[in-house]
Amino acid sequence: MHKNDAGVHFGGWVINTWFLTVTNYFKFVGDRKPSKKFGILPDIKLLSAILLTVVVGVVALYHFVDPVFIKWYAEGNADRTGLFAWTTDIGKSGWILLSTGSVILFMSIYEFPRNSTPHTVHWHHVFLKFYFIFTTVAFSGLIVILFKNIIGRARPVLHD
Repeated sequence: MHKNDAGVHFGGWVINTWFLTVTNYFKFVGDRKPSKKFGILPDIKLLSAILLTVVVGVVALYHFVDPVFIKWYAEGNADRTGLFAWTTDIGKSGWILLSTGSVILFMSIYEFPRNSTPHTVHWHHVFLKFYFIFTTVAFSGLIVILFKNIIGRARPVLHD
């Protein structure tokens, strides 16, 4: 352990400047100019077509597939420990949030030796990719919880 102008160092770890590093990453993301060539959202016609297709698909599945599946499940034909349990475990976001959050935390605490600009740019790109995955999974999970509470449909086990 030694001390210099940047803060308290433990090997390559800088403790006092962690908050400043995280703030600088968010400032870097916020200061980027949006690309005129590649916008954030697709064309409004394409976006409308995608949303309409998703809504029609969900409504069709709810009205046509759900009754058949609920009957099949109620008759005891479903293997409750096999594919359905595995699908539920993969669908849980804990493993994604834990792994990407750990990488984000590591990258925000570790003082990367800034030898050259390409290395620094690559470090930022990697950080932003993990940040994007983390926030996408976290926010989509929150939206799913919100919709589950709004719709309030019982699970097949509780259906009868």
